[in-house]
Amino acid sequence: MFLTNPHPASFLQRRVPALLKPIVELESEAAGTAHVADFANARACRVRGLGSALLRSAQSSCRKRGMSLLVASGNDAAKGFYSRFGYQETARRLYLDAKFRVTGKDWVVKTKD
Repeated sequence: MFLTNPHPASFLQRRVPALLKPIVELESEAAGTAHVADFANARACRVRGLGSALLRSAQSSCRKRGMSLLVASGNDAAKGFYSRFGYQETARRLYLDAKFRVTGKDWVVKTKD
């Protein structure tokens, strides 16, 4: 799923729960891009080229705007996958768990022009 990144700064200040602010802030870093909101492949279906085909299709549809996505800093497999497609880290924010505890991980926004 992808959508255009719409979040103005005023939206952040008024309507976003504290736990989600880092995510929305990162999405705002890539405003105007087509944003991949959710992208996952079942473990049993990996290494078959399905994820690559889906990402290529999305990139083809959004070539003029560029694309962005979020990935957890500890998700090395996903970070490597996106890097192979030319996505670059552009910003990061602290990842908190549901009880607002620091986890030692970050959310990372990656973009591709």
